[in-house]
Amino acid sequence: MSDIIDLSKFKEKVRDKDVDELENYIYSLYFQVAEGKMTLADVNREIRKYVEENDISHTKFMEIQKKLIERYGYDPNELEKQLMQDPSLLGQSRGLLEKYGKSIEEAKGYRKVIKNNRNELVIFATGHRIILLSEKKIDLEDNEVHEFLVSYKRQAGSETLDVQLAESIQTFQY
Repeated sequence: MSDIIDLSKFKEKVRDKDVDELENYIYSLYFQVAEGKMTLADVNREIRKYVEENDISHTKFMEIQKKLIERYGYDPNELEKQLMQDPSLLGQSRGLLEKYGKSIEEAKGYRKVIKNNRNELVIFATGHRIILLSEKKIDLEDNEVHEFLVSYKRQAGSETLDVQLAESIQTFQY
């Protein structure tokens, strides 16, 4: 009775089912990216959440990734060597979202440039928020600006749009 079974070794063992489930999950996320419902940063966040919710250790997750790489005909050891030659590919430099956490958010939306005889401006639209940026005074009587706002309003639904004007802005090279 001196033989003790270490269940943690079983928990860390990567099965084909684990690889299949992660692969299917990643594919579902990428379909959402293709549909414009999600960004690549969202995919990264969702994968981390998946790993956490399914109680997958870092070691097991790395092994699952290696199995996925092998499944697609690549040598994970050779890929690792290539990544070691360029440490920035490994994510050793922290990203903005990771560094600033909840104090920063990634925005999805639209950017429209209008250059005509009345305005030279850039429109940023995300959700119900629109920002009009111009180095000059913005002419709100401009039909092109009005047409964009009407089209965006139709798409955004019944809620009121929050339009912010940023006139006479200064720019500089950094």
